[in-house]
Amino acid sequence: MNSVLTPRLTNQILFGVNYFNQVFNDANHSFDTHAMGLFTSQDALIHGQPILGAPSIAISGFEQVGITNPSGRNDITGMLTDIVSYNVGKHQFRFGGEMRQGHVDEFYFRHSRGAFNFDGSIGQGLGLWPTCAAGDQVCSATNALADFLAGDFVSSSIAVGNAERKVVVNGFDFFAQDSWQLTRRLNFNWGLRWDYFGPLHSGNKDLAVFIPSAGGIKIQGNGISSIFPPDKNNFAPRLGFAYQPTSREDLVVRGGIGVFYDQINMNPFLDFRPPNAADGLEDNPAGPSAVSTYSLGIGQWAPNTYLYPGVTTCVTGNVATDPNCGTSTFDVFSVNQNFRTPYFFNYNLNVEKSFGNGMAVWEVGYVGSQARKLSVMLNINQLAGGATVISPITGQPTTNGNLISQFPNYGGVNQLNSIGT
Repeated sequence: MNSVLTPRLTNQILFGVNYFNQVFNDANHSFDTHAMGLFTSQDALIHGQPILGAPSIAISGFEQVGITNPSGRNDITGMLTDIVSYNVGKHQFRFGGEMRQGHVDEFYFRHSRGAFNFDGSIGQGLGLWPTCAAGDQVCSATNALADFLAGDFVSSSIAVGNAERKVVVNGFDFFAQDSWQLTRRLNFNWGLRWDYFGPLHSGNKDLAVFIPSAGGIKIQGNGISSIFPPDKNNFAPRLGFAYQPTSREDLVVRGGIGVFYDQINMNPFLDFRPPNAADGLEDNPAGPSAVSTYSLGIGQWAPNTYLYPGVTTCVTGNVATDPNCGTSTFDVFSVNQNFRTPYFFNYNLNVEKSFGNGMAVWEVGYVGSQARKLSVMLNINQLAGGATVISPITGQPTTNGNLISQFPNYGGVNQLNSIGT
């Protein structure tokens, strides 16, 4: 809505709502594995119901099935902007602000159906299948298929629990700027903007974040107010100019520099999809919607028998202080408590020359940018240089040992940091 309040004063109000919906699944996800005798975990559920569809089955030499687990997101974002323009003398002032609120329902049940790998090594090791010559792909594929038919997998994994999160993100900004016509040939622009991008939060109090300095996993809204302290120092100055060196008005020099803050992406917080299993805040083994990830080595499908335990809540990462942690190792997700909003320096210089009454234009320009506080994911539990220690939980060598004395039940610890340049 545009309003002309006086010959010098105008006001513009903008309002909008954006809707986005995206869902992924296998084309055919009607398989009921329980009816077929395959039981993964009693907590492999979505909204209290068993998850339909084929598990991820990889048989060496054959196509993989069950690749896409049920996942997706639904976003509704509303915004309200008000801009006031005021002209006086050689100045054109603009003032304004914007409020935004995003509602996100993210349901990435990644690894929820279970993943099983068959490579033929089980039956071959027992002498049930022939030993394949090097490079004999037909023999290797046949043995892998035989292992599958026998239900003998070489490795498997699953994530059980409620991986759906409904979060809200608030943001607002204010700005003021002036276009100042210093002389007939020189225009100067300057301004200041302040941005606020609030941390995502949930009224369900089910966002769990691992904070090493706080002794384990904490729940947003129940012990901590936000998953990281809000960043309120996002001041962004802007400067620019346009200059005509001669009276012929066929040569213009323009330049500018400014600071620009960036809206924080949602995916690294909730569903980062790293090589290890700690996908994001939705996969931590604590809180009212805990998710536990389990891995098995060599095993066999046992009809009508659960292969994996259910959800295990392991808040402190130490079975000595939290018996619920048991003998399992959990990958967890963390956000650095010094996490800050990323920002950019953008700068440019441009020279434009016209020829022949504007029939031809020659232009040369330079544009540059530098970024600070960019997001970087680190496994803060990983030992340097590929070193290993013996896990007191599994008794096996592990490269995750930086935090092992305080949090022995935690394996990979993915932490989102703002340290990139």
